[in-house]
Amino acid sequence: MFSVLMIKPRWSGEIGFMHPITPPLGLLYLAAFARQERPGSYVFKIVDERLDQPDLRQWNHILEEFTPDLIAISALNAEAGRTAYLTHLLKAKASHVPIVLGGPYPTSVGRAALDRTLADLLVVGEGEIAFLEILDHVAQKSPDANNLNDINIPGVLSRSNASLKEHEHADVVVDMDELPYPAFDLLDLERYYHSPRMTPLDTSARYLPLCTSRGCPYNCIYCYNKTFGRRFRAMSAIRIVNEIEHLIDEYGVHDFEVFDDIFNMPKQRVLEICGEISKRGLKTRFSFPSIRGDILDPDVITALKSVGTYFMGIAVESASNRIQKMIHKNLDLDLVARNIETTASSGIITAGLFMLGFPTETRQEVWKTIRFALDSRLHMAFFFIVTAFEGTELYEMLEKSGRIENNRFDEIHDFQYARHSLSEYVSPLQLSLIQSAGNLLFYMNPIRALRILRDYPVSRKELLKIALGFGMQVSFFKPMALLDKRVHVHGFSLTKS
Repeated sequence: MFSVLMIKPRWSGEIGFMHPITPPLGLLYLAAFARQERPGSYVFKIVDERLDQPDLRQWNHILEEFTPDLIAISALNAEAGRTAYLTHLLKAKASHVPIVLGGPYPTSVGRAALDRTLADLLVVGEGEIAFLEILDHVAQKSPDANNLNDINIPGVLSRSNASLKEHEHADVVVDMDELPYPAFDLLDLERYYHSPRMTPLDTSARYLPLCTSRGCPYNCIYCYNKTFGRRFRAMSAIRIVNEIEHLIDEYGVHDFEVFDDIFNMPKQRVLEICGEISKRGLKTRFSFPSIRGDILDPDVITALKSVGTYFMGIAVESASNRIQKMIHKNLDLDLVARNIETTASSGIITAGLFMLGFPTETRQEVWKTIRFALDSRLHMAFFFIVTAFEGTELYEMLEKSGRIENNRFDEIHDFQYARHSLSEYVSPLQLSLIQSAGNLLFYMNPIRALRILRDYPVSRKELLKIALGFGMQVSFFKPMALLDKRVHVHGFSLTKS
């Protein structure tokens, strides 16, 4: 039987506080789709480096024991350096085995990913249909990396194929209800239950991720949404609840983390999902690491609360109307503030996600964002440093202005610690100090601390552990980061403008 080794790389450099290690949904959907369309044709094995961290000897053992006919790697931009290293390691041991690279990283940089790695093929965009065609193509020939010259699949780049149009992406699954359930049977799920999640709560709870829609119609300049595109495609309420019920019955989980870019669109779909869960009497708990704050309303919040929603992250980014327009986020900040009030008052742990240091952003505007968080009913606030990922409009903006040089992809894009600033008016040191001050002012509020203790859905022991971890971040790791006064950014360097 044709064997496929699937790899989720670990991040290329240092790992920040609460770095998430969640089941690799992209790979799980690829395997499930291939199984559905070609039953019994392919066998899959997943190696998640974030958990296993195999050394050279262990990689040799994996290759000798599994003897893959094809290797598939799914990578984020932050995993670019590690991905390049892996392709060299794998080719040194199994030079004849084709390596296929997919995910946001190759989609964002295109053909450059072939130059930076030893991958034989790139999948640009959504992967299910293209990857299945690659499997069929390779399986029908001898599985050899040298037999890929005649491959002609939409959205697939090979080293000999120069005909792919610059913006040509792989075919997408139009009817999301046709997607099979992710192949969770390929994983040892117990290991993920005890690893950090996207949601900074319940790190030891049995849970599984859900993805109920793809695509985002918005056009924020810092976000790379070309993998799934701007066309919003969603599963029906019945299909979603069928999957939830299946996961409850098959794996005994009742806690779900929703990874959608924009779950709460349209409103009627959310209400139908919640209604169907209630109709079936399912016991569920939900967390939403990020949700669109200006299209929430009391009806949606009440419905989500009724089916066990206990955490919601609301991406505000900036409290400056000027910055909101510049980054094309265009939030109604007054409406978002009211929705935060309603969500937090309902007992849902509400976290605000903020970005500091956009190009042209002033110190006053940075502090305005901090003040928005301080004045809100948020239980949590995360102040991230703006990072320009290759392939985004923000990156192109900086590149055109001559402010990016010496591209490097062997380190992570670090948005936890202020080692850089994209603003011409706020230095890296100043931005880091503001970020630290914002954290301390936010969490030292005694009224907020009491509300967190009241609403936080974990044991006091777990809360103490998380508090100690965060305390180490703001009192030790942050000050240590300040000692590095270089303007170097993980992934690229900035020139003075």
